[in-house]
Amino acid sequence: MRLWERISSFFERKTIEKADKVTEKVIKKSKQIEERLTESKEAVVVKETTNYPSSKKPVRARTKKGTYVADDKSTKNINEAWEGGKAPTKIAKKKPKIVRRKKSR
Repeated sequence: MRLWERISSFFERKTIEKADKVTEKVIKKSKQIEERLTESKEAVVVKETTNYPSSKKPVRARTKKGTYVADDKSTKNINEAWEGGKAPTKIAKKKPKIVRRKKSR
């Protein structure tokens, strides 16, 4: 029995040492991942604030009664019909692709 106890204790020590090494590696990796996540969250917040200064949709200007305000054509630099003085840019719609068949003979 004495020999068997020595052999088993030798292998148990090796497995415990390996397990400790693996847990240390896992802890290091998890710390690196946490650091990267915090950096990416900060980067996303910075991007949102710098790239998109006005995250609001464009709003039409209204009178006290609630009707729309018309644009005064005499002022070329300012568009009174929109709040902020600038009209939103129009997005061009894609035209559908027309596929024509050849006439059969």
